[in-house]
Amino acid sequence: MEHAEQMHHGTAKGSAPKPPVERDALPPRPAYRWYLAAGAVAAATAFVGLRLYPDLPPSLPTHWNGAGQADSFAAKSVWSVFSVPLGSAGLVLFMLGLAVFLPRLTAAGGQLRTADSPAAQAANLRATQFFLGGTTLALSLLLAWFTLRGWLLPPDGSALYFILPLLALIAVMAGLGLLARRRYRNDLAGSGASDPTRPSLPGADPTASSDDMPASDPVDDPRNYRAGIIYVNRADPRVLVPKRLGVGLSVNAGHPGGLAFYLGLAVLSLAAVVAGIAAPLLGH
Repeated sequence: MEHAEQMHHGTAKGSAPKPPVERDALPPRPAYRWYLAAGAVAAATAFVGLRLYPDLPPSLPTHWNGAGQADSFAAKSVWSVFSVPLGSAGLVLFMLGLAVFLPRLTAAGGQLRTADSPAAQAANLRATQFFLGGTTLALSLLLAWFTLRGWLLPPDGSALYFILPLLALIAVMAGLGLLARRRYRNDLAGSGASDPTRPSLPGADPTASSDDMPASDPVDDPRNYRAGIIYVNRADPRVLVPKRLGVGLSVNAGHPGGLAFYLGLAVLSLAAVVAGIAAPLLGH
């Protein structure tokens, strides 16, 4: 008995405490507060629909043209009233699932640069999680607006009801991108790791701007970007390049194929806007 007790005390005294788990070794968690807020928006929209359902008109607009006029209607039913809030809830769940499996997806797909330090990779994923969560909330707010518009506003409205929310979404997405970039920088600074997009050279001035310092990969060189987001490098033979921040791929606008992609996207967007505005005018 005494021997067992001595062995127990000896083990307790001789055992070393477990080292704390470093933050960079933990998979970045989703920004749950964004998804909770987005789910609350979808639930609030559905609650408003329940309150308004008895007083809604027998037919509800389901689509508007570029001039802001309703051109498609559906009979009032549980599906026609609550399909968009249900779709918004499904979007929240999908984006949350994507955020949960994001570390595994990026590791399996090799979307993170293996040359980056673990701290840089973890900061990259945390910034991406922030951007995904904010995007989910912004999309849920946009869907809620279009739903409430169909319930509360007359079908012959203004095109501004459509254009202004989309412009607001673009501004919010741009702001989220800038905030994610700042969080990435601050996260690296807090961990003491170097920023792979701001490489330093031996003997270089630490106060120099990143625009004055070369990068080992042209994707990491801020001088190869227009407006900070569009990669333009004619010397890079790749059409698709790894994203500077986040996961996935970006298009090289300096390559003929990338330039054709952006021009085609611009033409299609302009054609959609012109067709939406001209359709009601040609119908008269």
